[in-house]
Amino acid sequence: MRGSPRRFMTLLVPAMAGAWWVASHAAAAPSADLRVPPIYPRDLALIDRALFLDDAQRPIIEALVLELEGAPIGDRDASERFVEALQAVLEPAQVAKIPAMCDAIRIERLEAGASVAGENIEVARVLAISVGEVEAPKVVGLLAEYGRALDPLLDARPAGDPRPAETAASLAVRLRIRDLNDATVAEVAAALPADKAKRFVDRALALGYPTAVGSTDGVDLLEALMKDVSVSELAELHDSALTKASTVRARCVAAIRQRDAALFASDAVRSAARAAIESAEKELEQFDRWLYPAIMAAVPAQQLAATAAGQSIVARAQFDAQVSAVRWGDQEATLREFDADRDGDLNGEEASRMMAAFSKSVGKRPRWRL
Repeated sequence: MRGSPRRFMTLLVPAMAGAWWVASHAAAAPSADLRVPPIYPRDLALIDRALFLDDAQRPIIEALVLELEGAPIGDRDASERFVEALQAVLEPAQVAKIPAMCDAIRIERLEAGASVAGENIEVARVLAISVGEVEAPKVVGLLAEYGRALDPLLDARPAGDPRPAETAASLAVRLRIRDLNDATVAEVAAALPADKAKRFVDRALALGYPTAVGSTDGVDLLEALMKDVSVSELAELHDSALTKASTVRARCVAAIRQRDAALFASDAVRSAARAAIESAEKELEQFDRWLYPAIMAAVPAQQLAATAAGQSIVARAQFDAQVSAVRWGDQEATLREFDADRDGDLNGEEASRMMAAFSKSVGKRPRWRL
């Protein structure tokens, strides 16, 4: 037979698809408001997973996907034609999965190519996994607007394997995606009941800015202690700690945003961004050092000693008090602080204590790195 195999498949596939459609009579089209992202041949594996293609469908879908190779980057018309042809090959239950397939492709675009904080979340997905499906018209409208604004930005974001080097133009696109995500999270949260809004925002921040909003050891230990010790002051301290932590985390998020935006800026702007990061990291470090003594002041010593959490709190507070007073630039002062047997030298155990103290007070633990 003359002609390329691809040309042959181009002629064959519509006939096969039409025959399938006539035979099934059942494949209903997705809703008219379906947002179809640009679909590329590399999405075939994802399409297969999302739609659970069978052996008879797979070669037909592969041929349809190959026809997308010649479409311009971001050509949504070609992708919509692909989805229309796809419906003719699928069973009704699979057609119902097409919106989920489109969402999966969009999420893959966001997560796989993200390079700045806050860029990697898809707001509708975060909402669904944090509070479930929300059918309120206000929220549905906001998510529709979000999708319409997001897709062109995803099309404009550079793609390739290996990934192209970051440029000022590509960073600008990423920052616009991040700004769109952050703004939409705030707008959707404002349209939700307070309890759902909190869960949604907390989840969005945890996914978009994980180094800034993770739980602290101090809060974890306080909450563990509250399970064993009933002291009214602890509940008040817990509320105060969460409020303070929220303020610190907001400053950390702001510092991260400042750092990302400064990547291609002047030396002065980058220097200011580094200073903001260092200041935010120091606030994170100081938070637990404030909280441990506050817990000890609110709970009698014997009650702290009776619980594992209380013992940890006391030990960490004592350690913080010790290392915060060390003058690391003064070798004689450091020796006096850790030379327990006063032999003028740091033996193995003393040296280990000194290094642990130095790491905690001067070095930065991984969770303090923003």
